[in-house]
Parts: sequence; structure tokens; C-alpha cells
Amino acid sequence: MRRKLYGGKHPSEFLDIFFGDDAFTNGSVPGSCWNNDVKSSFQNVTKPEIINDGTEIPPSESVMGKRLAIAIRKCIDTKAFEYIDTHSHLDVNENVPKTGADGTLYAKSSLCPSANKPDSTFLESTTEIKRSDAAALVFQDDPNKGFEEKTTNSTNIRGQLAAYAVAPLMFQHRNHFFTVFIRGSTARLIRWDRAGAIVTEEFNYGQESYLADFYWRFTHATAKARGHDTTVRRLSDTKDHDLVCLVRGKLDPLGLKVKEPVFEIKVWDDTPETVNEGLPYYSLNPFVNHAHSVTGRATRVFRVWDPRMKKVVALKDCWRVNSSSILPEGHAYEILKENHVRNIPTCLRAGDVDPGCAYQRTQTQDVLSSARTTRSHIHYRIVLEEVCIGNITGFEDTKELVSVLRDSLIAHTDAYTKAGILHRDVSAGNILITEDRRGLLGDWELSKLVVDLSTARQPQRTGTWQFISAALLQLHRPCHSLKDDLESFVHVFSWTCLKHVKNMMMPSQLGEHLSSTTKSYSIALQIRCSEE
Repeated sequence: MRRKLYGGKHPSEFLDIFFGDDAFTNGSVPGSCWNNDVKSSFQNVTKPEIINDGTEIPPSESVMGKRLAIAIRKCIDTKAFEYIDTHSHLDVNENVPKTGADGTLYAKSSLCPSANKPDSTFLESTTEIKRSDAAALVFQDDPNKGFEEKTTNSTNIRGQLAAYAVAPLMFQHRNHFFTVFIRGSTARLIRWDRAGAIVTEEFNYGQESYLADFYWRFTHATAKARGHDTTVRRLSDTKDHDLVCLVRGKLDPLGLKVKEPVFEIKVWDDTPETVNEGLPYYSLNPFVNHAHSVTGRATRVFRVWDPRMKKVVALKDCWRVNSSSILPEGHAYEILKENHVRNIPTCLRAGDVDPGCAYQRTQTQDVLSSARTTRSHIHYRIVLEEVCIGNITGFEDTKELVSVLRDSLIAHTDAYTKAGILHRDVSAGNILITEDRRGLLGDWELSKLVVDLSTARQPQRTGTWQFISAALLQLHRPCHSLKDDLESFVHVFSWTCLKHVKNMMMPSQLGEHLSSTTKSYSIALQIRCSEE
């Protein structure tokens, strides 16, 4: 998240942008809940504690959390939402960092967990609390100074805030997420999406109504405004019983995932001759989830049931970079197919998600001043016929490793010579193995027409950095070329052999070798970023 947090936004402007009239079903912002009782409750959060000898001491974060929960509950729609003090509990989800926010907000309709434990699968918003003496300045509102404080403590807290946003964005179907950062008697509101995070100026929540207004507006806003992707619907085990049973039978014939929910996911098609409406596919949880960062493409892959073809296919959900010079992946597959490129997945349907909905595009870039820029992203889905068993690291023996790599090289050569497309993201994760043990070269979302290669399209290099060529990492070549992709194939082969083929190296030696190689890449990457 370094350099992806953007400050300078006044809290009143923040609320008007993200929770203005269009965020509510009736088209009007609800009246404020701010009154003397609410104000007094928020002022009580930092009231000193009195110990046995009568000495006053600042309240602990635990005490602040309990007091804050009392105040916030006066500012939410308690019929539909519940705010829980979760400061002493870790997230119950096993696949998230072993940490937990100090406070979490839940919708009562979403199987709100008990026992005061945070659950990133269901939570609506999180609150992080720091005493002012412990947190110091995490952000700096002085325009003459850098917004992100550079102390170790400040960096760690920003990482903590980002981790609390990553989890719900990773495990829910969301377009954006809101968090609150409390520092003593002051607060900041934060909105995260795949382009970055907008952070308000610091304000005194006991003197100004912005924090109370945030919770009041948030709990009365539509699901879309709160960040939910409404093109995905969780099926009911009772109301949708027959469909749920059908989907589970197709996607989980052994009954190993009986606790996983079933979702209906709609996919649009960008081709002009199709009717522009989303068609439903049905899934369990993603079997590939690369949404480990708040920002970026956040790729997730699902095995889904196609009710029209009556078969299991693959659905890829991601956030593509919004640029006229970048081929949407579906368009790339169309060109590859027209030119009879071999050993690539078969694209069945692809398009931007709900094209008319503003929430399906990142908004961070639109809120920034003209002096600051960040990449805009658009929510995108693509359906592929082949449901591969995994990537190249799942080879059965070295003969298959080489044959799968050969198949992907054939695809790459065909694409370059027949279709005039360069892949630009050759990596272990993008070389796939089919059920009949063939190799496919997938993930063409960063590809580019050969005729456009002379101009770099983005400030950052494209590709999976562990496999990017040395020349690109060291800025010896301004633009991605054929030789860079071919070098990436060599890196994939050597890395896969080292990590997954039995050899004479001791585990400690192998780990040290891979670590030193990764460190070299990391240093080159840091140098590159600092020069851009």
C-alpha cells in the first residue's frame, strides 16, 4: 500500500461524496443523529480513569473500545446492524493474518457471529483504536510534508489498517470497504478500493459530528454504497434448496465443502452482437484467490456451474486496468481465436461487470486532486471452458514439466507470429495443466499488440516480478519485448525445477538459495520503483 494512501480530504466532503443523496434508497441523506447525548458519549471515550489512590491516568485501548462501542451504538440503525467490541479477539477466519480489529460492524441479516469475535467473511466495517501516546502521527495533514509518516511505528499501523481491509475484500464479494481509525480523541475515515485509499483529515469526534454521521449514514445506505457487489447473490439453503443441491452435486461431488455457501454470479459480454445483460453462473468459494493486496487486479478464479451448457466451467473475476491502450482479456482471446492460436483456454463470455454501475469502477482516482494520479480499475469477469487442475507446479514428472512448458511456448509463438500479440506476463501461475495433462498459456490480461510495443503504456512494468527479465528490472530496456518473455520462460523453468524437483540440495540450502534470488529481485524492483 506504499504511496497508495491519499489524504487531504475534509470529512464533510468525504461524507458528501460517498454517502450523498444517491447512496440512499429514497434519494435523500437522512438527518443527523448528533445531539447532546451522543456528543457526551463520544467525549467520554477519552475521559481519564481514576485508580485506587485517586490518580487520573489516560484510558487504555480496551477501555476506549468499550466506551466507543456504547457511543457508536447510539449512531447506527440498531434494527439492521450491530456494533461489537472485538479488541481482545482474533479473526475467526483461518485464512487471514492472526489479528483482529478493535471494533466491527455487522448487518444482522448476514449471520452475525456471536461471542464478540471478528469474522472477515461477514463484517461490514472495522474500527482500529490507538491511544494518542502510542500511535503518534500515522498520517500528516501538513501539505508541506509527506502524508505518510515514515517512522517504524507509523508504518506498522498503516500495515495493520490495510490488513483489516484486505480480509473482507478478499473473502467477500465487495467493490470497496470503509474503516475508521481512532487516535486518542481524534479520528479519520478511510475508504479502500482497488486503486488505493482515501483518508480524511483528522478531526475531534467528541466535538464534531463527522464520526457519528458516518455510522448513521452508513447503516442507512444501500448495500452498493456500503461496498457490496450486488451482481453476486448468496443462495438460501431453504428458499433455493433444489438449486443449491444441484450446484453442490456438480461442484463438490464428494461432499467435502458442505459448509461453503453457494453464490449466483452474473457475467456480462462485451461483444456487440450480444444482449447486454448479465447471465448467471453458480459457484462455491474461489479455488484460486490472489486478492492478497487491497490494490491491483485482485484475481480470483471459481469453478462454476453453467446452467445453459450444463457443465462445470471456470470463471475469473478481476479488476482490469482502465486504459484504452490495454486489451481487455476477452478481446485478446477473440483475436487469438481468429488467428488459430494453439494451446490457449477457450473464452466463452467476457465483459465489464454491470457496465452502467459506477460502483463497479474504482473511485479513488476521481477524488484525487489533479496533482496526484493513480490507476483506475474496472471490475471484469471472464468465463473459460477449460477447468484446469492447476498450474505448471502440479506436474507429475519432469517429462510432463517439459511438455507443459513446450505447449505454452507453442501458444506464445503462435500468438506473436500469427496474431501479433505479446503475452507480457509469463509466470508459473499462468502456465496451466488441463485434465488431460496438456499445457495451456492463460491470463492474457496484460498482453499487448506487437504494433504498440514501442510505447510503454503504464509507469510501472507489467508481469509477475519474480519472473520478469533482468533487463526490464534494471531499466536496461524501456519497453517489454519478445526476448523479455522468452527469458521469463527460462526463469519459470529454473524456479519450478529448483522448488519442485528432487535435487541434492538440503532444504536449508534450497531455501537460502531461493531467498537470496528473491532478495536480488526485490532490490532491483525497489531501485526501479524509486527511479520512476
